[in-house]
Amino acid sequence: MVQAGDIANPDFIVRSFQVDSNQSIERVDVIVVVDGKARKATENDSGPFAIAIDSINGDSTKHIRACISGLVYVIAGSNVKPFRLGKVGLEGRVVENQGLDLAKRVGIYIGKENEYLVGDAQNGEVILIKLG
Repeated sequence: MVQAGDIANPDFIVRSFQVDSNQSIERVDVIVVVDGKARKATENDSGPFAIAIDSINGDSTKHIRACISGLVYVIAGSNVKPFRLGKVGLEGRVVENQGLDLAKRVGIYIGKENEYLVGDAQNGEVILIKLG
């Protein structure tokens, strides 16, 4: 069974980023790099975005690894329709990008694990997105 934060294909790119001070980032959070330092993304941020594949507490480490390209499992922060663009929502989760603002785009919702016919994702479900 897949978990949020799992990478779904062999064609992915992971990078290590310096973390902004006092940041707590959970595995699967959408992150953004601002002024050379990573932090948990908010709905007001513009990309490019990455998905954290490690968890950190602001006091414990100075770097975090994140997936910047490929297929990765994340947590839906609202209902998302198949093949729609996703953006950052509350708590670093992915929500449907209703306005089609490409600067806010995290990726495209592809489906869920072992799903034969792609259906709508519900809030809190683990979903597969293609980053970028």
